[in-house]
Amino acid sequence: MERPEVGADRVTIASFRVAGKRSLEQVIARLRELPLDDGPVQIEVQRIEHVRDARSNAHMWVILNQISEQAWIPDGKGKVWLSPAAWKEFYRGRFIEPRDIRMANGKVVFDRPRTSELTQREFDAFLWKVRADAGERGVVLRGDNFMEA
Repeated sequence: MERPEVGADRVTIASFRVAGKRSLEQVIARLRELPLDDGPVQIEVQRIEHVRDARSNAHMWVILNQISEQAWIPDGKGKVWLSPAAWKEFYRGRFIEPRDIRMANGKVVFDRPRTSELTQREFDAFLWKVRADAGERGVVLRGDNFMEA
């Protein structure tokens, strides 16, 4: 069970992780014991999504290296070459939506999450957008297996 979290109009009094039938039965038993004297409770069920893995990250760098080798950014005076890391930041700014991020000190800032903070689903969507943009720039991605990213 996690620590209670105080929100604007709610307090988390219990949080459970269900990974199988046995843990589900334990949660149901605990829910039956919840005191309702203080008022109604709200129960939310969320699917746990895993962050992208190291293999997906490595695949992203294969793509970014090829983009860096084949594409340039116009700057008004000509073309500017970007490193793979610079392309990553370019695409992060272009394709990852900003959101509230809670800092270690409790402060909340509005910023774009790092790619390491994306769920696998969010990361896959990000890479599809990167691939599409690369194609529009004339980049030919060699050895890019779309089904494995």
